[in-house]
This record gives sequence, C-alpha cells and structure tokens, in this order.
Amino acid sequence: MNNSDHQAQAGDNGIPIPNVADNVIAKRYCMKHAALSSGTGDMKAMHKDELKKFDRVFIKVDNDTLRRLISAANVMGVKGLIDLACQRVADMLKGKRLKQMRQTSGIDNHVREGGEDPQVGGE
Repeated sequence: MNNSDHQAQAGDNGIPIPNVADNVIAKRYCMKHAALSSGTGDMKAMHKDELKKFDRVFIKVDNDTLRRLISAANVMGVKGLIDLACQRVADMLKGKRLKQMRQTSGIDNHVREGGEDPQVGGE
C-alpha cells in the first residue's frame, strides 16, 4: 500500500485506517486500555481510576487532531474512544453561541440575517 492513499493496515485482519498519525494516537489509547482492563477487585478499581486520569490527559488535543481521532476510532470501531472524543467535543461546545460553535468546529456557514444566535446547553 502506498502513502498516497493515506491508509495503514491495522493488525493482522487488514482493516484500513485513514490518517496514519492519528492511528498511532488511537493505538496508544487501545494499548493503555487493554493493559489496564484486566484484574479483579481492588486492582480493577485502581486501574479504572488510572484509566480515567489517562483519558483526561489523552483527549486534550487540538481540534483538527480531535476530528481525525474520531474518524480513526470510528473506522477502528473503538467505542470507548469514540465516546471519549465525542464527549470532548460536546464539552467544548457547551454554553457557546452558534457563531462560537461554528468557529470551534471549523464550520464556515453564516447565520441567516435576522436569525437568532442561540446558546446551547448554557445558563
């Protein structure tokens, strides 16, 4: 497979994954979660806390990386990473006005004239 199609083969099952750089990031998430998902009782609770801390730090990426990470997680079928990344997007947009949401999301549409600029999930 050449570099021009921007895909890599994941594992032995040959699942095509777009954006090799973000595949590496997604793979790091999967490896950490796989390593800490085992155990029972107190060990499992300790691992759960460690994973929460890891996730909080892991998901603090720029908007472009976040979008590509969602795409890679979707292609890979990593529900936990999709949920984590989508929650990050929701947190970023919470309480923002439509114009701010569009800027944050990189959407270049304009509110029609006379239209309201509603606030989402805010007070």
